[in-house]
Amino acid sequence: MAQLLLDPTGRISDWVNQFAEQFIAHHIVLEMLAQRDMNAGGVPGVAKGPIAGKSAGDVSIAYVPGATIEPDAGHWNYTIYGQRFVRMIKLAGAGPIQLSGCGGTGAGAWPGPQNWQDSF
Repeated sequence: MAQLLLDPTGRISDWVNQFAEQFIAHHIVLEMLAQRDMNAGGVPGVAKGPIAGKSAGDVSIAYVPGATIEPDAGHWNYTIYGQRFVRMIKLAGAGPIQLSGCGGTGAGAWPGPQNWQDSF
């Protein structure tokens, strides 16, 4: 799936192996969780969100998931590998892109601000 979904010629070409590793690790962990649920008598493959709190007797623990969750990442937030994958995708898309041409007029890309010395 990673090979089919990750374009090695696009913006991630330099990092495609790292993207694939995070993608694969994320899905292996999700599969392991499904197998664990099945072995415990549950139904495998049921999507669940992250645990917000847990208690056993007098002991309880809760995490603040907002500190580590990537906004708008959906199921990728279920594993650290998915979160890394999303962060890397965001980084790959964060660089500048130069668009040339102005609707086919041949004007070319904007050359940038005028040098202050050229104005005198």
